[in-house]
Amino acid sequence: MQALPFDRIAKQYDRVNDVLSFGLHRAWKEELVNALLKEHGVLPEHVLDVATGTGDVAARFHKKGSRHVVGLDPSSHMLALARQRHGTTIEWKLGSSETLSLPTASIDLISCAFGVRNFQNRRQAFAEWRRVLRPGGRIGIIEIHPVPDIALLKPIDWYWRRVVPPIGRLFGDEPAYEYLRDSAGSFLTPQALAGELETEGFRKLSLSPLFACGMVSFGLFQRDGIYHQPNRGRTGLL
Repeated sequence: MQALPFDRIAKQYDRVNDVLSFGLHRAWKEELVNALLKEHGVLPEHVLDVATGTGDVAARFHKKGSRHVVGLDPSSHMLALARQRHGTTIEWKLGSSETLSLPTASIDLISCAFGVRNFQNRRQAFAEWRRVLRPGGRIGIIEIHPVPDIALLKPIDWYWRRVVPPIGRLFGDEPAYEYLRDSAGSFLTPQALAGELETEGFRKLSLSPLFACGMVSFGLFQRDGIYHQPNRGRTGLL
């Protein structure tokens, strides 16, 4: 996953996301966390939030009681803001999904909001996810995809193509938001992304549209195997 352009837009990232998503991204992230916790069934002790950005998803897991939450991101600027906003009780880690510096079978849940499309090598990243997840562990993904070719969605497609970069210009970095627009427009459909995950050993539990008939999707997946709650007396797993 690339650090740039995210280093450049870190300070205004959340504000611009509010504008671009009409504030909906916050509700989507809350749904991601709640659905993962409900699907998991017991309080997960060890959670990995990939592409954590300014840390709002990681912070939600921590507030709901997970003992050890890791927020991973390739942008040092994003992580600095995450640390400033949410403190140091969450472990903020600089790095990418393709090379996770975490022990095998040490993570209960993995979340990733709006990050998969930026991976340099999705297959390698998913293999790493499978390695660090305990058997039966779940992952939850929110992602942006090309606007479906449906007549009713033409205004949204126009907004995404024509309005998003100028919004970025108002916040001081139009090329960064051209990148965000183009990375979504050239990405996989929700079904194709789910197919890649299934190929890499994850069983699809659910896949649903969050916005614009699947322009934004939410998927839950499970690593093969049977989950066993780790011994709560053990320490130092991570």
